[in-house]
Amino acid sequence: MAKKTIEIDPAVIEKKSEMDSIIEKVKELDNEIAVITELYRYEQETLKYRYENKKKKLNDNRELLLCNLKTLFNEVPHKETKTQIKVELLNGDVVVKKATAKLDYDKTKLLEWAKANGMNELISTKEVEDFKWSEYKARLVITEGGIIDTETGELVEVEGLTIKEVAEEIQVKY
Repeated sequence: MAKKTIEIDPAVIEKKSEMDSIIEKVKELDNEIAVITELYRYEQETLKYRYENKKKKLNDNRELLLCNLKTLFNEVPHKETKTQIKVELLNGDVVVKKATAKLDYDKTKLLEWAKANGMNELISTKEVEDFKWSEYKARLVITEGGIIDTETGELVEVEGLTIKEVAEEIQVKY
């Protein structure tokens, strides 16, 4: 029996070797991107921690100043209206809003209550229209002549539906 000889084109081998080298470089770059991404996340957390600490100190100082301001506010003459008390100064006005009662509600519970008590005038109903794109898309085929609806066999020419060319993309899998 004669052995088969396999011819190997040296140019193909050289090109595949070059491609392997490029893949190694892509891997190295992906690794570097991963490292700097992790570094960024770490620095971001550290920076956020320092920011939160600094902000808390500033807010604490602000609250102390506002407390002092309120104490002094009570010791000077002020203008009073139905909803607020005010002292006018050169650097700004100090306004104290008077305490009020406010309604707090749970729409879900109020809706149940209105239904149970036949208060239909307090109930609004919303109808939502939505196009079933995934169902329609399954019926469509792109051809050189345009978009064809496979159920009807017709060429589809509808405003809002066009063919968009997607560029070729190279991926390296390793």
